[in-house]
Amino acid sequence: MFPRITDSRVPARARMLTVTSTLAGLLALCTLSGTAFGADEDDEGHNWRLHGRIQADSAWYDSDNPLYLDDAGIRRARIALLGDLWRGWRMKVEYEFTGSTPGPKSIYLRHDLGENGTVTFGHFKESVSLQASTSSRYNTFMERALPNADSPGYRLGAKFSTYGDNWSATTGITGGRLTDKHDVESDGTGVYFRGVFNPIAKRKEMWHIGFGAEARRYGSTDTVRLRSRPESDMTDVRMVDTGTIADPDMAFRYTAELAWKHKSVHAQAEYLSLNLSRKGGAEDLGFSGWYAQVGWFITGEARTYDRKSGSFGRIKPKNGYGAWEVAVRVSDINLNDGDIAGGTERNNALALNWYATKSLRVSLNYIDASAKPAQTGLDDDVSILQARLQYIF
Repeated sequence: MFPRITDSRVPARARMLTVTSTLAGLLALCTLSGTAFGADEDDEGHNWRLHGRIQADSAWYDSDNPLYLDDAGIRRARIALLGDLWRGWRMKVEYEFTGSTPGPKSIYLRHDLGENGTVTFGHFKESVSLQASTSSRYNTFMERALPNADSPGYRLGAKFSTYGDNWSATTGITGGRLTDKHDVESDGTGVYFRGVFNPIAKRKEMWHIGFGAEARRYGSTDTVRLRSRPESDMTDVRMVDTGTIADPDMAFRYTAELAWKHKSVHAQAEYLSLNLSRKGGAEDLGFSGWYAQVGWFITGEARTYDRKSGSFGRIKPKNGYGAWEVAVRVSDINLNDGDIAGGTERNNALALNWYATKSLRVSLNYIDASAKPAQTGLDDDVSILQARLQYIF
């Protein structure tokens, strides 16, 4: 089980050397940029700040399916420039240089409206769920759970955000997205809302109840496709995939969120649903997914929470030997409905995280993924062991 790292496309030794040299170069850039701009993202003393993340992954697959190939690579190498402009205006320009989704990410102008509100214009993540709102730097598992296949992701548009002592809300209107070719991919026009209520919002104890919704109208040439890797980005295999759905008319997305933490223990769960109507009298479709997870900081840390955005944040170890965390997650997605046989999948996952410092993290995930049936119409199973070295600044 998990006997090798092989890839028929590139010799293993050459691929590992490429990953190592790329990681070394990016770490050097991080060090230099941190010295020049201020490496700590919590540092408010600079009008211009350079932030970024590097995530180097390795994955080993155990399956009867020969398409699963053990692999290693740079999952993310992202740089962001943030600046304070004038009279409450701020900007962010963020770019992903590698990985499965390279290209522009957050590129926007933001203006403060009093003490508790902001308006944003540009290209930003349309966050209608808790795991999408939480940065990839701070999610407990290396990859988001299966229902993230229904996440809208980054889009062009405008949004308004506000918050109070125990609540936050965001609403906006969005269109298509920027691609790695720096053009705009059309994806209809949508209006969305996300609201979060915190009955308890203390440093060591918190309850989070959230709801998100989006209504999206598609154009005459737009299409819809939902698919998901098995919570591992080092493979291109998708157990579940609706294929291209032509002639979509309207899509309605709904999310329900629940999260809790008490000192070093934390938990969260979400349910996501997509209802899609089609033109020409075709049958309406409905897809859904859910996940639930529980985690524990063995060394006594508590997961940080940002009540302004209703999302989780950076872990800061209490001790010189770092913070240790264990977690378990179950996730499920169903992409079968009507004439669409996208498959159903259930994953069980375990995570072990070591936060050496607030910037350096090592993660180990084990995932048992099972599709019954997969999008091929046949059952598919794979066991995955994957590791990540992450550095953020």
